[in-house]
Amino acid sequence: MSPVNARVTVLPLITSGTCVGGRAPTGAAAATGKAKTRLAIPNTVTVMILFMADRDGSGGVREREHSPNGLSESNVGRRPSDYRPQMAYTTILFDLDHTLLDSQASEARAFNATLREAGIDNPQEHFSEYTRINRSLWAAVERGEIAPNDLRVTRWERLVSKHELDADAQILAQRYVRGLGEEGDLYPGTVAVLDELSTRAALALVTNGLAEVQRRRIARLGLERYFDPIVISGEVGVSKPAVEIFELAFRALGRPAKTRTLMVGDSLTSDIQGGINFGIDTCWYNPRSATSTGPRSTHEIADLSELVEVVSNGDHG
Repeated sequence: MSPVNARVTVLPLITSGTCVGGRAPTGAAAATGKAKTRLAIPNTVTVMILFMADRDGSGGVREREHSPNGLSESNVGRRPSDYRPQMAYTTILFDLDHTLLDSQASEARAFNATLREAGIDNPQEHFSEYTRINRSLWAAVERGEIAPNDLRVTRWERLVSKHELDADAQILAQRYVRGLGEEGDLYPGTVAVLDELSTRAALALVTNGLAEVQRRRIARLGLERYFDPIVISGEVGVSKPAVEIFELAFRALGRPAKTRTLMVGDSLTSDIQGGINFGIDTCWYNPRSATSTGPRSTHEIADLSELVEVVSNGDHG
């Protein structure tokens, strides 16, 4: 292998500001791509740095430049993840609702069936208000103000009161939970993506939801074969974006390297913020090309099929 051409001068340890000619590392140092190099900096005491060169896919060597203060025109303002060497992600945490599962269709079908069973013939007149109530309660769950299971009946109590419905909130809640588990399909192409990724990485499911709903969906859709562990907020009592739910998943996974772990989800406030809180890279699933007004994700995709390339390349932003 040819010697590595470094852009630093190899010197004995001196305090002079004069640069003296030297040569790049050879032999074992060049073969490993790592050599301790002494750098003379004008008008300063010489410091020790670690010269790093990464092999590229063709067997050559890519040179990395280092600056004494870590700043240059090419790296000022870049995030910490930008300095990591490119490598494939080996652990992927997935959200379920609105990421893998068409939860909007699931909710609409379950809502209609629930009200019709209760003798209410115009369910669509009440759906927008229910959606508003449901979203506000889930936001409270994300803030840690209420537990996931608290909203099971509360959302129906509020809807019945607001629209003066002649129905029992407890009965509506029970019927709705059953319907959510029975309704809804995976987005087109999801199975193909999971089939591919499961051969490349360990997959875990980390979802905010009621246990009885999510477990029924997971079993009906055959998702257990892809994910281990499956962490559901309604079972563990903590929800995304809290770091505790990610810690539970990581413990079950055997504590993989965070630098090679990716959180994938549609919610900026729970999935992306949660991944950031836990110190892992994130991928925002944004099929409607919405404008982000929240935390910045490492990656953004509009179709799940794009995730295969993200995971394979390991391009950390």
